[in-house]
Amino acid sequence: MASRTARKFRSSCWLTALLLTLLPLAGCSEGEGGGGSAIPGSSSEKLPTRQPGITGVVTLAEAGSIRVEADPTEESGSPKALVRVTPETRVMYRSGESSAAEELTLGHHVSVWFAGPVMESYPVQASAREIVIEPAVDP
Repeated sequence: MASRTARKFRSSCWLTALLLTLLPLAGCSEGEGGGGSAIPGSSSEKLPTRQPGITGVVTLAEAGSIRVEADPTEESGSPKALVRVTPETRVMYRSGESSAAEELTLGHHVSVWFAGPVMESYPVQASAREIVIEPAVDP
């Protein structure tokens, strides 16, 4: 009887160890892009299909980075992100037309999908995989 209990215990330990090893991998993905594969620079580039990491207004635009704020009127509390724009970042308009990173200027309404790790500070800091310049929003 003792060996039967020992086998059950070993079996459940093995199963638990396997689940604990694989469970963290369930949430991992290659990134939050979700875009399709089209010819880069073409007007038929596919828009990302996943939820963006942040959607908001560009409140700072410098060479290589932008700050995006969901609600620029709030000093704190609303989502904000410092976003690195790299040569690999795909920038486009909601219409699907390709854009250049230099066109990201103050006041643009954008959606950003992050690439790689996100520093969970306030504001969050991350590199952009894709940035979609949204149509102008009426006040």
